[in-house]
Amino acid sequence: MTSIDSYFGEFLDNEDNEQEQDSKPLQDMRSGVIFLIDCTPTMLGLHGSFDLNSSNAVDSSSVKSGFDLSLLCCQTFQQNKALHSPFDMIGLVLMRTSESSVDTKNIMVLQPLGLADSTRILEIEKLRQLKPDELEKRYGTIVNQPNITFPLHEALWACQNQFITSSKTFGIKHIFLLTDDPDPVNKNANLKRRAIAKMADMKQYGIELEVIPIKQQNTKFDYKLLYDELLEDELMYPDVDKSSYHPDPTERLDELLSRINSHELRRSRLARLPFHLGSSKNLTLGISVYCLVYPTRLPSPIWLSSSDNKTVRVHRDYYKIIDPYGSFDPVKDLLPSHDLVRGIKLDGRYICFDKDELTEAVRNIAPVGLHLLGFISQKFLKRYYYIRPAHFIYPDEKSIHGSRLWFTALLNRCLHRKLLAIAIYVQRKGQFPRLVALLPQAEQTNDDDGANRTQTIPPGFHIIFLPYADDFRDIEIPTNEIANESQVDIAKAMIRKLMVPFTPGQIENPTLQRFYSLLEALALNRETQSEVVDHTLPKLGAFKRRANEELTAFKECFNLNNESVFKKPRPTQSTYNQETKCCLSETECKEAVQSGNLHKYTIPVLRETIKSLGLKISASKKSDIIEKIMNHFTEN
Repeated sequence: MTSIDSYFGEFLDNEDNEQEQDSKPLQDMRSGVIFLIDCTPTMLGLHGSFDLNSSNAVDSSSVKSGFDLSLLCCQTFQQNKALHSPFDMIGLVLMRTSESSVDTKNIMVLQPLGLADSTRILEIEKLRQLKPDELEKRYGTIVNQPNITFPLHEALWACQNQFITSSKTFGIKHIFLLTDDPDPVNKNANLKRRAIAKMADMKQYGIELEVIPIKQQNTKFDYKLLYDELLEDELMYPDVDKSSYHPDPTERLDELLSRINSHELRRSRLARLPFHLGSSKNLTLGISVYCLVYPTRLPSPIWLSSSDNKTVRVHRDYYKIIDPYGSFDPVKDLLPSHDLVRGIKLDGRYICFDKDELTEAVRNIAPVGLHLLGFISQKFLKRYYYIRPAHFIYPDEKSIHGSRLWFTALLNRCLHRKLLAIAIYVQRKGQFPRLVALLPQAEQTNDDDGANRTQTIPPGFHIIFLPYADDFRDIEIPTNEIANESQVDIAKAMIRKLMVPFTPGQIENPTLQRFYSLLEALALNRETQSEVVDHTLPKLGAFKRRANEELTAFKECFNLNNESVFKKPRPTQSTYNQETKCCLSETECKEAVQSGNLHKYTIPVLRETIKSLGLKISASKKSDIIEKIMNHFTEN
């Protein structure tokens, strides 16, 4: 943010930092996930044998049964969400239990849909410690005999009801069904029809169902008995064998059991804006704004009161201080907001603005949207113009019909002529307009030519925020000896050998990793925190394998094998004495007393100063020494 922005931003109470807004997760686009676990006897470990190779992400000796594996998935999922997506909500429901919740027979809502926290995670941990007999005694199970069926539609209704009755708005609603029974309705046509009808009803509400089979030894999970028809989507796969689209249960379980060590970047839309191609606004497109990459910061601290542990509300007041010692009356010297005036020094003069001018005139320079000004060559956009993460725009056909056609035409011409557009960008009402450059980006796909061809990079424009004039500073660059051509060629050869493909977000921030690991250990009462791997450290072994010859040539060229080059000469005694200040002169001491800066000096310096002033003191505390010096100058 520039100096002009800082003046305005400090004055306006409702002006938020734009970069912080982009990095905050959108609460209205939270996701809701419910784990629906089937409590069959084989899942609980009462009968049958659990396939220990169901997942590669965990040690097989630490998982006792399919039910234990399902709980571990839910626990790991909640640990990830609690740290990296704190606004997402998770629920846990058990089906085919003897015990029942209110209004649901043989269905136990163990954890209603809510935010992931330490209490829920520890509850699942305690549940995982129970033996199969203890689980059966606490919740019970329904033995699926030939004459006993289970109404799957009621379990789906119990999950759907949690989404409907929740006071929160969900962007994503998902249900994970973990079971080892491919036919819970036991070939009952009526229950099968009602389950399919309930699934169609859930799709109308935007609820997705994903079945994750828990493998049992020597048993095949047959989707054709029920789940092929239950999960059938005729619009996506017409007249196609559904068996080829079943996900690998081992890979899916590994995804749920893997700890996420980076912040989850939400791809949700930041805003829907009009894109005006002319000053008359006769031609306007609809665009959607996204933020593809931004740096993840540590969460802001929340101040709490020590007495009642409630959130402290910060309130700022301004006071007029005339007294040279800084004292003021909190009632008489209070400045009301309408007496505050902000000014900017331009060309030797101060231009002042009151609050009404800033809130009305400055904020209404341009309406919300993207306003095209003109085009320039892409060569004028320099890398050092970067001041904040860029946004990305894509046509929005829903807001204005025909936007995709005009947007594509503009993008193709800019790519063909290697141009970038200059525009004024106002993302939200009340924000200051920014001068931006629209950098075109062409679509890229993978190398497959058939049906597996997918888009890797979308087409659109990157919104590059351009700096103001006062963002450029004059830096004194130290002058060094210029390398000759042979030295440059050797350095280039070494760099080429060490180059690897890189994309933003590929390397995790080790500081964030350690912070979240420590935070999780404190919240869950762990004695030790999980190990964090620092991927920013150089891999010296790989360097030697890839560029051993180039590295050796570089060291020999610049004489880096000589260890004396890296050793810093130790200062001599005379140099050390010249750099170290032993005491203050009488003038310096008097100025320090008047300005109140005596406390900045060390005790040895203050003791030598007292000796130079001809004073005697036996006290060893710094406060006593300072008081002695101040009394000396006060008396004199």
